[in-house]
Amino acid sequence: MSLMRNLIILIIVIAADSCSTPAHDQAASKLSMPYVATYSSKFNQNVSEESVQIVLTSLKAWERGDMEAYRKSFADTVTFNSSDGSTSIVLVDALMDSWAAHRHDSLASMDIEVRAWTKLHSIDKNTDFVSLWFRAVDHYRNGRVDSIYVYEDYRVANAKIVQVDQYVRGPF
Repeated sequence: MSLMRNLIILIIVIAADSCSTPAHDQAASKLSMPYVATYSSKFNQNVSEESVQIVLTSLKAWERGDMEAYRKSFADTVTFNSSDGSTSIVLVDALMDSWAAHRHDSLASMDIEVRAWTKLHSIDKNTDFVSLWFRAVDHYRNGRVDSIYVYEDYRVANAKIVQVDQYVRGPF
């Protein structure tokens, strides 16, 4: 009986310890940060692999110039925050028309090398993001070749891309 009681107590202690906050998290929560996040500072990585796949599949469609497949990844209305500082909240068909003209009229081909991606779920906003870092090499119809480094945040909702925030360095 004593062995069984000790075993039960041990299991309860282990279970309670596994539910507690690690010491480094407790110490971090006591720190006073010099800024308060205006959107959120509470994130985890509980974003579905499907959301990551949607974003990566859309990028692959863009690389191939398959605008029909690219279009399928997006919601009917999209917010696009461009690297030039402009913001557009537009119907996806208008956005695709604009992007398709650039993709097909200017570019002969494109090569994309994805460097990294991560996924973040805003706990307090219940919003999912997928972030990509990649290098794009653009082969223009006039023979010019440029490469750029791109960082993009995609907000995904209901299995569709609803927002893209883009940051570009280059061309090189």
